[in-house]
Amino acid sequence: DPRSNAIIIRAGSPERTELARNMISKLDNAQSNPSNLHVVYLRNAQAGKLAQALRGLLTGESDSGASDTARAMLSGMGSTGNKNDAHGNSSAGSVSGTIASSGYGQSSASPSVATAGSQQAEQNTAFSAAGVTIQADATTNTLLISAPEPLYRNLREVIDQLDQRRAQVVIESLIVEVSEDDANQFGVQWQTGNLNGSGGFGGVNLGGSGLNTSGSTSIDVLPPGLNVGVVRGAVTIPGIGEVLDLKVLARALKSKGGSNVLSTPNLLTLDNEAASIFFGQTIPFVTGSYVTGGGGTSNNPFQTVQREEVGLKLNVRPQISEGGTVKLDIYQEVSNVDQRASLASGTVTNKRAIDT
Repeated sequence: DPRSNAIIIRAGSPERTELARNMISKLDNAQSNPSNLHVVYLRNAQAGKLAQALRGLLTGESDSGASDTARAMLSGMGSTGNKNDAHGNSSAGSVSGTIASSGYGQSSASPSVATAGSQQAEQNTAFSAAGVTIQADATTNTLLISAPEPLYRNLREVIDQLDQRRAQVVIESLIVEVSEDDANQFGVQWQTGNLNGSGGFGGVNLGGSGLNTSGSTSIDVLPPGLNVGVVRGAVTIPGIGEVLDLKVLARALKSKGGSNVLSTPNLLTLDNEAASIFFGQTIPFVTGSYVTGGGGTSNNPFQTVQREEVGLKLNVRPQISEGGTVKLDIYQEVSNVDQRASLASGTVTNKRAIDT
């Protein structure tokens, strides 16, 4: 009865009436958290990054990283009529259980999160908007939320769906420097002559040593390569007649340079998280110098030096799409100091890079 805020029960037995009373007494309790303060423990997501996503969701900032799907979830979950709810909506029930995160402060960072320093990061993860106050605690990887119960239920459902375990990607790579210098030759060389060797027919390119038309030619005097054979016999050539001496040279040659395995790096990263590895040295390069001189004054020379990384660098960002297909964004660079090049202006470095 809405007028008296009462429930009228009609049951077939006293036992059923008592069962209904017990259920009503369990449901008719005061709010367990009247202060509207909530602590959400995360298992998989990072508290700082998730707080940034919620900040963009509530304030509409373009650099928050919140998805349109999450925004629609928060604003389209049933009417509540609570004036403290900025969106005027609420979910039909609360979500039980705590949700996941791997911790905050790891080496990888989302492009949408400011990383100018730990102090700035802490400031960016605490905000108030639309009647909600959220603070990310990096130490315990939790979200501290102060919000009315209907709005908290909406936020909690968004948090539960964002706090999912992400797939890991293992990348095994082999970086090889190949120096290839191919020389390909393939063909047949012909030579014909009459009995006394005074005439010939055909096109012949035998290099420095030729084939003797009057006698047999040994293999050791033939040009280098694959020599199939030298054949004698008789053949009839139109317009010339029968030729009693025919020599044939089949030749195939292929040479290739070697290869050098530079590195075999292995990387383990999360889906859509950048990973990098570097092998090399930090070499100083002189960028300027100054000398005070003249007369009897003492010189006070100095040089300005800039250090540059020289070696092997590999940056990878994997992205797993539906169906298990993995898309890789790869930047690979190999650099070294050219010992053969000597310039008065400084050291010369060779750099080879690929970005795909």
